[in-house]
Amino acid sequence: MAKITSSNIMLEGTNPGRIMTSFGGVARNIAECMARLEVDPLFISAVGPDLHGLKLKENFKQVGMSNKGLLEYTDCSTATYCLVLDHLGETYCAIGDMDIFSKIEPHDVLQFADHIRNAPLLCIDGNLRVDTIKFICELCKEHSIP
Repeated sequence: MAKITSSNIMLEGTNPGRIMTSFGGVARNIAECMARLEVDPLFISAVGPDLHGLKLKENFKQVGMSNKGLLEYTDCSTATYCLVLDHLGETYCAIGDMDIFSKIEPHDVLQFADHIRNAPLLCIDGNLRVDTIKFICELCKEHSIP
């Protein structure tokens, strides 16, 4: 998140402000909360070979989350969302780099089939392809996994 601290926004220049980085995504946040409650969810998503992916995997270890459901791609960056706020804290614009999610196909998820069958809870990133989400939901239904 970036917050511009001046009321005079320069569209083609550098604006003074504050930048904060945090881990997020609704499904990741839910998975983290469940891990902290010792439920041990399986979180299916993807990371790239960049600092964001490395830090995310470190964060998983730190909060007690398993990375068994993470796909790693070498040709994409880890999904990132940057919200830009104006000086009043209102949304000015946002930029989302979510291309990595389009790479996750149903057959990619098959490598997690055993983990899915044994998971007490499954969390999936909502930005995955629709066919991949449907495939995962069918696997969960077959094995009564919430």
